[in-house]
Amino acid sequence: MANSNFRKVSQKILDLLNIATDSMCSDVLLLKSLEINELDLRQILKMIVIEYMAETNHYLQNPQKLDVINLTGEKTIKRKIFGNSSKELYCVIPIKNINEADVQTMLHSIIGNLKGLDFGIVVYSNKIHPCFSVLDEHGIDHVVILDESEFSLPTAYNSCIDYLKKELGFKTGPIMFMDDDAYIVGIQKKQILENLTLLKTNSKILAVSGHCYDTREISNYFYQSVIITNRYLFNKNNYKPYCHGGAAMFIDICNFPEEGLPLNGLGGINLIIGLINKIDYKNIKNKDDWFLINNPDLKVFHRIKDNIISWTATYFVYNSAWAIGLNKLSIERRSLWNNMLNRGSKDRVSSLVTLFNQTKDRKGRAFILGNILLTRYYKPKINEHFNYADFKDLLVRKHVNLI
Repeated sequence: MANSNFRKVSQKILDLLNIATDSMCSDVLLLKSLEINELDLRQILKMIVIEYMAETNHYLQNPQKLDVINLTGEKTIKRKIFGNSSKELYCVIPIKNINEADVQTMLHSIIGNLKGLDFGIVVYSNKIHPCFSVLDEHGIDHVVILDESEFSLPTAYNSCIDYLKKELGFKTGPIMFMDDDAYIVGIQKKQILENLTLLKTNSKILAVSGHCYDTREISNYFYQSVIITNRYLFNKNNYKPYCHGGAAMFIDICNFPEEGLPLNGLGGINLIIGLINKIDYKNIKNKDDWFLINNPDLKVFHRIKDNIISWTATYFVYNSAWAIGLNKLSIERRSLWNNMLNRGSKDRVSSLVTLFNQTKDRKGRAFILGNILLTRYYKPKINEHFNYADFKDLLVRKHVNLI
């Protein structure tokens, strides 16, 4: 990692945190609802920002592996084992340079939770993992599409769906998307079946997913701030209008865009954009009419970013992908989506304010304020203050297909 670039990005993060702090402290409506005065609020936020920045030194000493995603490369089908091509359900899994143990855990979680259903698995991977043998051991019909070049999630999704449609003739029926670094927690067959039933029986529902949780024990200030809105009870009580694309998300394959996903973006985000294009937006008045279901009871483990550098880089990528996708939508569909997201965001901040006012522990109150600072005042401004050049030399995930 280039220390000069690290210092440059760290300074830009600090500058944006200070801007976000000023915005939060000057938000009259927020101040009226919080049981704290402006001076004390500013002092607490200043302390939190100092802690966030101090924690970046640990990141510098323990850099993450660079993961560059590109769009080129030839694909070959390395393994083809389908005893019966007529399945009830197919699971699509893109795998990119992930830890072998993570892949094995993910595969075991799928096998255990889909056991009893007639299902097959389509894997898109840059290498043959030894743990793929678990599919043979359990007699799971599967195919591995091997792409040894640099990797693109939209290309991976398109290739898997193309294989299912053209090679297996699977043109209607449920498919499940799963991230390679996530896994279904324990055995949750009841929730899986409930989600499948909802997708099959309610024509207005286009996608149903589980919810991502991170149950690691990490004590730093940044993680303790962002984890508040990641917990089960918070999400059980606060509606989210979007699906988690890699959290056992079900759609009917007939709703996958006929022309495939656009390549300049991210797989899960582009898939949601495609579904927004399918809805009858004029008949959607409130959340009861909504077309996406995020089920917090279907628990999927997925690590969140535990330091502000990788978190900022990740949301820079997400924000970029959403901007690309939303710009392709009509004004009416884009407005509907943004209005639902803003409504959900305001409701979640309102819940955080209530939680803050009920919390007596000083650190607990600081973490809640940190969450509001990051999610409501810092994150929306990330793409105004950063560009890809900022992250070029830093060892964080970078998606060159968004440049």
